[in-house]
Amino acid sequence: MNQSLPMRCLLLIAAMMMVAGLSAQENPNYDPDFDDNGCYTVLDILSFLVILMPDDAGMVADNPNYDPDFDGNGELTIMDLTGMLTWFGTCEPELQCVSPTMDGYSYDVVAIGDQCWFAENLRTTQYADGTPIPEMTSVADWQSNAVLMGVQSIYGSHEACTGEYPDFDPCSGSESLDVFGRLYSLYVVLDPRGVCPTGWHVPTGLEWVGLRDQTANVEELMAVGAWPGPATNTTGFGAVPGGLHSSDGFSQAGEFGLWWCSDQYSEANPNNDTQTWFQLPVGAVLGLAISPTALGNSIRCVQSED
Repeated sequence: MNQSLPMRCLLLIAAMMMVAGLSAQENPNYDPDFDDNGCYTVLDILSFLVILMPDDAGMVADNPNYDPDFDGNGELTIMDLTGMLTWFGTCEPELQCVSPTMDGYSYDVVAIGDQCWFAENLRTTQYADGTPIPEMTSVADWQSNAVLMGVQSIYGSHEACTGEYPDFDPCSGSESLDVFGRLYSLYVVLDPRGVCPTGWHVPTGLEWVGLRDQTANVEELMAVGAWPGPATNTTGFGAVPGGLHSSDGFSQAGEFGLWWCSDQYSEANPNNDTQTWFQLPVGAVLGLAISPTALGNSIRCVQSED
C-alpha cells in the first residue's frame, strides 16, 4: 500500500478548505499577471512563490501594474496564492511578438490577429545564412541582373527616379532606407537561403489575405500622414508607399506600396500565373498582369509557426 496516500488526502482537504474559506478579492488593483501576457499561468504562480521566499533575487515583474495582494491587507501570504489560483487558467495568453535582429538591425514587430508581423519593411543586405545580396547601383545593372539572380537597392540611390513623399525627397536616397527599407527582386524571395530572420518568412498570398481580413478596411494598415488618401494605422502595421524599381528605374514612391508574396496566389487574379504581391492603396490587390521577375518590391516578414 502507498503510505503517502493519507498525507496526500490531508493536503488536498487542507487546500480545499483554504480555497473554500478564502475571502472575496478585496484589492481593487489586484493584477497577478507577472509576465504581462494577458493571462494567469504557471509562470505567474512560480514568480509569486519566488517573491514569497526570503531572497526574491530582485525579481521585477514585466507588468507595470503587477499587484498580487489578493486580500488587500498589504502583505503577501499563502492566502494570496490561493486567491491567485481562483484566477488561474481563466483566459487565453495574448500573442507575444519578439523583435528579431538581422544584419545588425532589430525590427519593430506587431501582433495582428494570431500572427506576428514586421511593422516596417525589410532592409537586410544579406540572406539568412549571411551571404550578401548584391546591391545594384544603376538602372542598367538592375536590368541586367534582376532577371538572373537576387538583387536589392535603396529607392533613389541611382538615376532614373520619380516620386514624392510628404517629409523628404525620396529620389535623394538619403532618407529612403530608414522609411522604405530596401527593394528586392523576385529571386531574393525565391532563394532557399531565406531573406527573413530565423523563425520568420516572406508571407504567402493567403497570409496577406488573412492580414487584410483582420481589418475593416486597408486604411487600418497604412501609416498616418504617408499616403495621399486616408490612413489610420489602427493595426500598427505601418505600411508606407515605398514605390518600386522597374526596368525604367524608381517610381511611385508616395503613391503605392508593393510587397512580395512567396508564392503564386491566383485566387485574386485567375489569369495571372506569375508571382504575386500585395499592393496598397488600391485595396488588397494580389497579382498584376505584368511580368514581375525584374520588379523591385518591398518585403515584410511574418513569424513562422513553431
